[in-house]
Amino acid sequence: MVDNMVVLTPQQRDRLKQAWIADNSARMQALRPQRSYLTFRRTVETLIGGDGCIMVPCKGSWLGIERDGYGHT
Repeated sequence: MVDNMVVLTPQQRDRLKQAWIADNSARMQALRPQRSYLTFRRTVETLIGGDGCIMVPCKGSWLGIERDGYGHT
């Protein structure tokens, strides 16, 4: 099996972990099943022409995380 995970910077990994915690908190409040970090991590996609920016679905919208860890919707 080939692992298609995107290579992340340490800052992106830190911000992604924060996003996962927030997403699971929102899921608990909505009484929806929580996702493991690995499942959440596998939803990461690269932004075409984004110079290393990644996108991840989080709390009902898409979160962009730049190479320096800056997050934006």
